[in-house]
Amino acid sequence: MGLRRAGGHDGLAGQRRRPGPGRGGLGTPQHPAHGAALRGGRGLGRVGAGRHRPPADRPLARVGRPVDDPAARPRRARRLVTAGRGHLPTDHGAEQHRPAPAAVRRVGGVPGAGHRAQGLGAAPVRPGRAAGGGLRRVPVDHGAGRAGGLPAGARPVRSVVTGRLRVLRVVGELNFGGTEMRTAELLPRLAAGGVDLHLVTLSDRIGPGPLADVVARHGGSVTAIPLDPRFPLRFLRLLGRLRPDVVHADCANFSGVPLALGALRGVPGRVAHFRGDDNTTRTLRRRVYRWVCGRLLRICATDILGVSPSSLTFGYHPGWRADPRCRVVLNGLDLDRLRRPSPDDLRALIGAGPTDLVCVTVGRASPEKRRWLLPPILAALRDRGVSAHAVLVGPGDPADDERVRAAADAAGLGDRVHLLGPRDDVGGLLRQADVVVHPSCLEGLPGGVLEPVALGVGTVAADLPGVRFIDERLPGVTVVGVDAPPQVWARAVGRAAAYTASTAPAVAADRFVHSAFAIDTAASTHLEIYHRWAAAHPGRDRTPRQSSRPPVGSGR
Repeated sequence: MGLRRAGGHDGLAGQRRRPGPGRGGLGTPQHPAHGAALRGGRGLGRVGAGRHRPPADRPLARVGRPVDDPAARPRRARRLVTAGRGHLPTDHGAEQHRPAPAAVRRVGGVPGAGHRAQGLGAAPVRPGRAAGGGLRRVPVDHGAGRAGGLPAGARPVRSVVTGRLRVLRVVGELNFGGTEMRTAELLPRLAAGGVDLHLVTLSDRIGPGPLADVVARHGGSVTAIPLDPRFPLRFLRLLGRLRPDVVHADCANFSGVPLALGALRGVPGRVAHFRGDDNTTRTLRRRVYRWVCGRLLRICATDILGVSPSSLTFGYHPGWRADPRCRVVLNGLDLDRLRRPSPDDLRALIGAGPTDLVCVTVGRASPEKRRWLLPPILAALRDRGVSAHAVLVGPGDPADDERVRAAADAAGLGDRVHLLGPRDDVGGLLRQADVVVHPSCLEGLPGGVLEPVALGVGTVAADLPGVRFIDERLPGVTVVGVDAPPQVWARAVGRAAAYTASTAPAVAADRFVHSAFAIDTAASTHLEIYHRWAAAHPGRDRTPRQSSRPPVGSGR
């Protein structure tokens, strides 16, 4: 293969012009219409016999830069150049012309918001590196240039994993949590839309995670890269191996780090996704962390998504509506998954009587989920003459589980609080519940509320912006103050249980399918974003390469 750079020259293969006093940049009035041969320029991967002037009937599609533009200066080090709110890695200015056969060339880059350039007969492009800094590769005829294969000064370029659109998605861990389950539910629809989704997990505790097989089943891979001093280098190597069209990070403000690394690697699409409201206490250390990561995110992100308006307000910036990159993309739920039956009879599993009230909560074990509130709520129900059981579904944590058990023992309800751990039949268990209790104090768009509402099960949840957002659009949610005492929760549980008894599951499901929370809506939005950035980089080589992609569970 050969390397051919079309940048800063006037139709010359392998030559670049250094602007000087009294000499305009390309496309300025000082330049002749067709240019003149440049002398004294540096060779950049010279192809064939060196200098030549293109035929008169061969049009040049040039992208001009004035001499005082940084992009028209001689190349020094690669750096970030700001254009409006988008920031793209680039080097010197570039001009485009029709490539010689069998060449690999570096051309002007990304069409997108705030980026405008001009060319002859070409779509608008931004001068600089292709699609945020990458190489636009075309097939190379090894017989071209000189005898024996590659042209002089050229180096071989590896091909890509697959001809399909590739997305590298970064998550904290691939466990049975809300973010991870929503990502897994999108996989079949993304795969059908021509997307291969590869995931990176940042957890040093569970590695690839229990959902890795689901990803592999739909043509993706999972790579565990724990957050340690080697993370940047390992992530850059993975980017070089996969060469994705989009990096999509679900890591709140920390998303700025993988997106910055993606910008260095020339990934055209860089998506930050806020999944929760960051309304926790801001220590000095956390404020510094948020400022640094947030700065990287604002510089490097091409799209900024939130699962609800509040997730962008509290997670990203209160003025997010003025940023054209920001948009709300609601979590979608796969009703087919929720409709799958459970192999267990829930009442028999926990030893509940036919008249006992079964309260279910779904969520991982973490302090903000406040699962330890369930035993006091059961005690308040007991004081009201209601016999109830609490069922906790989700990944456990030794310290949090112990706190729940201690609260149950203190209330004398140790035999009525049941920790089931992670389950893949959550929908089947929810459909057997009388009520769902969701005491979490930190959410974006809580799946623990959305899932039971879709099934027609009454739900009691703490008063959070994401909970209010659901309540305004679907019935079945009873909102309780975040700091309300157990007695208030107990009264709300009674109202929610009455809703469950009076609601037909089929009616609730039909209402949900036609709502903004349907999974097909979320899938189409993701596909639109991904294909937009793939279309912005049409010259990417999509022929399979011989090296194997990283296996599922690989930490390499």
